[in-house]
Amino acid sequence: QQGILRISVARGGASQGYKPTDTQAAPTVVMHTMPAAPAPSSLTLLLSECRKPPTTALPSRHKTAAGGLNSTLALLEAEAQHCDQPLQLSTTGFVSELASANIFWRIGSRLYTPSLSCDCLQGTTRAAIMRLSPYPTEEVEVLPSVLQDAGAVIACNSSWPIAPISTLKPLGWQWHSQTLADELSQLILQDRDEQCRG
Repeated sequence: QQGILRISVARGGASQGYKPTDTQAAPTVVMHTMPAAPAPSSLTLLLSECRKPPTTALPSRHKTAAGGLNSTLALLEAEAQHCDQPLQLSTTGFVSELASANIFWRIGSRLYTPSLSCDCLQGTTRAAIMRLSPYPTEEVEVLPSVLQDAGAVIACNSSWPIAPISTLKPLGWQWHSQTLADELSQLILQDRDEQCRG
């Protein structure tokens, strides 16, 4: 709860091209610690032109260097438009995720999040929300227009862990998401405390 530990693993060994020539080389493991940053008070999103690579082109189940480049480019695009995060779509046009967070939205009494078939990361906080949510939760493939009907939209990752989303540019859609963010944040933090004590 006081900081973040990031572990990076590389295959180890060197080669002049992409093919690993030393198959017996030990992997390189780097551990980086940093203080935990406070969750954003709210997020303004940009509907990004930078699409998520499909799983057929790049594995999306794990954080990879190539996937990180895609997220970095989308984040730079959002920052150039004075937005906090990009909302990225799959190559088929479905809502996928933010550059560094999963997304949920509430319509009525149900909670929704993009299906893993939309090439989003299967984040640990995403999984925790699906397990702990007091609302029936469904994984879906939807176009961004569905978000216009949402009463609240939130982003989640292992660092924040939850932040309310207020605006989607350039469409101008707005949401009042603080109550949902507070409700789910409390459940996530209680769950983390129980796991630490256990």
